[in-house]
Amino acid sequence: MSTSSGGSTPAALAISFQNQSSFADSDIHIMFGGTGSVTGTITLNGTNQALAINTDYPLSQISSLVLNSFVGGKIFISYGAALTNASNPGFPDFQPGSADPTAQVRWDKLEITYFAASMGSSGINMSAVDFFSIPFAVSASLNGTPVGSIGWHPQTATSAVYSGLAQLTQGQTSQLSAVVLANTPTSFDVSIPLNGSNQAVLRIISPSSINQAVSNPYPAIATGSGSMNVVGTYGGLNPLPTNPPLPQTAYQNQTYNFQSSLDSNGNLVLTGSGSLVGNQTLTIAANQIAKGLFSGDPPYSLASSTKTLTNSNSVYDAVLSDTIAAFNLGLVDSTVVDPRAPANNIPAGTLIDTENTDAWYSRGPLYGLNPQLTPEQLFRGLQSNPAHYNQYADFLSQITDAYSFPYTDKSAAPFLQVTPGQADSITITILAD
Repeated sequence: MSTSSGGSTPAALAISFQNQSSFADSDIHIMFGGTGSVTGTITLNGTNQALAINTDYPLSQISSLVLNSFVGGKIFISYGAALTNASNPGFPDFQPGSADPTAQVRWDKLEITYFAASMGSSGINMSAVDFFSIPFAVSASLNGTPVGSIGWHPQTATSAVYSGLAQLTQGQTSQLSAVVLANTPTSFDVSIPLNGSNQAVLRIISPSSINQAVSNPYPAIATGSGSMNVVGTYGGLNPLPTNPPLPQTAYQNQTYNFQSSLDSNGNLVLTGSGSLVGNQTLTIAANQIAKGLFSGDPPYSLASSTKTLTNSNSVYDAVLSDTIAAFNLGLVDSTVVDPRAPANNIPAGTLIDTENTDAWYSRGPLYGLNPQLTPEQLFRGLQSNPAHYNQYADFLSQITDAYSFPYTDKSAAPFLQVTPGQADSITITILAD
């Protein structure tokens, strides 16, 4: 059964749900969650009412839904139980062994930002950055004409996905920090068995979300030489309130050029300059690298400062994101010829490891006309040794458009545009396992 909406305005997005799962609409729950505010209208049991944040809506009761705005939000979809939690509304837990009852609910989410009118670019994406549980697909239309979609290629049995991801942790003593088992009667009803196993599984946790107190069951990403030229442009952002601010120039639009390498103590050191901040050295301590490559936000020190920083929103974070993505994607020390060559400014025969990061991500002024490298060209396409890339991200990137690690959008971004004037409706399909 599906829900639909009876029309929209240019500054509204009609959202429909199509249930292809094995569960009845009455067993599927929808929640718009997060810390922000949501505006829209939902027709629930035949009554129009304002769409509310962190509120459970059984799919069987929804006949139409129109979204007017929702910035940085999530659409949660769960099987068998609601996700509302008074102690932490909008943020259901997914970690193994959690005291939060929602951790024993099988659920997943879509990330969405929808601006009214033309305030900015709006879009929706699937995300497995923190875990994978339920397969979705999303299609967008404008005036009834399809304009885009994200999904699976090909659609893959959930048990095969669970088993493939769990396989990456086999032989690791802490595998159960990544494989979340059902241990309540209701969670058994919606669990998926691993292939060849009687384990009842609710979700597989990604390496970036493994509790820091637990040994990560996924093999660490090998750093090799750590050598690359990190070149790009930072767009400028405001300081985050959780970090002591740096000088104002660190938050202003500028270009940067750094060289990355491992020193004799195994620390990752980036030396170079930003066009406004001048010369600088960033250092990630050796004992933070393995965790930091997965999490995307390792603490780092600046030679000009006594502060240890993380998630500062500054130009230095932009430098780190380019660096960390390169390790995850398998770009560092790859001797493969750039598969996009010959193209605009990439000559035939150009080796990946001779290029700067702005060529890898097609972000610099010389490379903006070239397509980004695709998931099929990255990861195993660049490295014969799987230790040199994020194997969890590689596995998912070959079969789904879901984000698979924090900087997935450094490659071809699986982001479905729904900006007003470009789309006026989306259909979220809950796929069969």
